Parts: sequence; structure tokens; C-alpha cells
Amino acid sequence: MPRTYHLVNHAEADALVPGGPFPGLTHQTLSAPGGSPDSALWRHQMAEKVVVPPHYHAADETVVVLKGCLRFHVGVAAADYEAGTDPYADEVVVDCGPEATIIVPRGTIHGYEIVATPADVLIFMADPKGQTFLPGGDVMRLPWNG
Repeated sequence: MPRTYHLVNHAEADALVPGGPFPGLTHQTLSAPGGSPDSALWRHQMAEKVVVPPHYHAADETVVVLKGCLRFHVGVAAADYEAGTDPYADEVVVDCGPEATIIVPRGTIHGYEIVATPADVLIFMADPKGQTFLPGGDVMRLPWNG
């Protein structure tokens, strides 16, 4: 059986500057061309202090901070969330600076803000679309997911 692999040159990967709720953020999908059948790998570079609202994923999310600092707000499990309540009730606040990694378990409501710019992060999820949900379960539309 032949060996297969995909090489993605970051400098040649398409960059999307979505604007809207994410000013100053540049998104790159670094997964295999056409997408990986098993996972998503994104690179986000942020020149401004972006705030990402409360959300969760169906897969664990691994965020590797290469530059800058992100302040994570980790709240309740989505399964325990009650509409109209604070998704950050009993939150844990974690500053994740350069050369650090945070792993947020699937189904955990979380969000973050950039507290030191510029920020450069890699985001990995074992979900090819990196599907993102608001605390109540609705899909959070992300510009890079179409």
C-alpha cells in the first residue's frame, strides 16, 4: 500500500480576514487540501484584542499559543447549561501565554479574549469541520466554515 501524506506550506495556505465579530483576526485552514476526513487544524493570528463569546464543540479542542496571551473562561458542561443562566457560572479563568497549550474537553462551554497582541495560535479538533455551538445548542456560524 503506498504511503500518503499532505504537506501544507503555511505561507501558501489561503488566509481569510473575516472582519465582523472578529476584527483583526486572520484565519488559515492548515488541514489537508480539501479538508481532512478526521480533523481540523486552524491557525489564527490576531492583531487586535478579539473576544470570542461562550461556545462549545463536540470534540476536544487543543489550542497551542505560539505568541501573545489568551485568557480562557471555562464554564459549565453544555449538558448542564440551562437557558437564561450564566454559561460561565463557577468558571475557571486560565491565562495561556506563549509556548503553552490548553485542551478544552468536548462539550465544555468556554470562550476567550486576547490579552496580549499580536497573538498567534494553532487550533486542533478531531472534527473536520470544527463545528461550534452556542451554549443553548444552536450552531455558531463561523466565517471559515461557510
